[in-house]
Amino acid sequence: MKVLYIAPSPPNALGRIRTQNILKTFKNLGYKTTLITLYCNKYDIEHMEEAKVYVDKVIGIEQKKRNSYLNCLLGLFLPYPLRIAYCYNKKMKYCIQKELYETNYDIVYIKRLRMAQYAPIVKERNVKLVIDITDSLTKYYDSLRKKKLGLAKLLAIEEYIKHKYYEKKICKEHKIIVICSEEDKKYLTERTPEIDNHIYVMNNSIDVSIWKNHKIQVAEPGHRKKLVFFGLMDYTPNILAIKYFIEIVFPLLDKEYDLTIVGANITKEVYQYESERIHFTGFVQDISVELKKYDIFVCPMNTGSGVKNKILQASMVGLPIISTDLGVEGIAEEIHQAVFIANGSQDMVDKIRLVDEMQSEDLLKKLRYQQEIIEKFNNNDHVLKDLLDRIGI
Repeated sequence: MKVLYIAPSPPNALGRIRTQNILKTFKNLGYKTTLITLYCNKYDIEHMEEAKVYVDKVIGIEQKKRNSYLNCLLGLFLPYPLRIAYCYNKKMKYCIQKELYETNYDIVYIKRLRMAQYAPIVKERNVKLVIDITDSLTKYYDSLRKKKLGLAKLLAIEEYIKHKYYEKKICKEHKIIVICSEEDKKYLTERTPEIDNHIYVMNNSIDVSIWKNHKIQVAEPGHRKKLVFFGLMDYTPNILAIKYFIEIVFPLLDKEYDLTIVGANITKEVYQYESERIHFTGFVQDISVELKKYDIFVCPMNTGSGVKNKILQASMVGLPIISTDLGVEGIAEEIHQAVFIANGSQDMVDKIRLVDEMQSEDLLKKLRYQQEIIEKFNNNDHVLKDLLDRIGI
């Protein structure tokens, strides 16, 4: 089986982990995979090199930032979302055409809605086409436009309106649309019922063999004071979440608690909060190793869509998780019995204190149950295979 995988950026273990997991599973299934991806900096080039371990062929198409920004400037006057304009690249179009002409692929897997603009090239040939939009961006901007202010709010409204049209159009035109959660599918199908048979849910997954901590350890009761949040820190939902936690929740906690934010691309908007009790690590090479240094993972997500990979990762590492309902959205319902749900500032403070004071054995039982749930429903080994069976591959 030959697969052509088209992505907006190279796979990596933090922000592009769904692509990485899918490509690794294709390799484990014995498929021959070619990756065509846009890239814009030296880190992307490094990630493309790393991908050669589990991909047979990697083709990188340079997408300079200035070109993307110019595309977006022009895109303001077009009916398509700015995310689509950002990824427009003539060389990408030519490269896809060339690959399809020279190689008989069985599957073309397009990752993300913004890359669906290249789907018409694929439809010209007799090949199975899968478009993995991952999250509903209409749902994402519907949520974001209610949180943002000023120019950011206007842009969120603009993207919401354009995605409302474009996402529906893509889902209508193509027979296999993949999304990461039942919640996101429901959002789309309630508004456009006729696309229900086109949309397949494939949960975000995790490589259990790499992430599972078989020797979970917890600090003694009353000594679990090291809080952590992690993710790409130029991603708007992460920025909004951590600002809320720092400004509203953190002042309500005793001064013995400290907070570390782990992740690359820290913006000035967030970095301004650095203090004796609030720390930033920036990029870390191995997030699973880094997370084991802390006592409690906080996930105060209040906007966004899709399944949060950070929940899967923190669960498998064995960290107690305190999250909003939105933070665990899209994960198996059983997860609510394992994590500590908190939807308000005082509730979050109370849950942090509860975890801090829990008897160690009671807490360990919770953490092992977290792992069991994620291993059952989000294991790389079966998530993609199940999708391929359902779409007849």
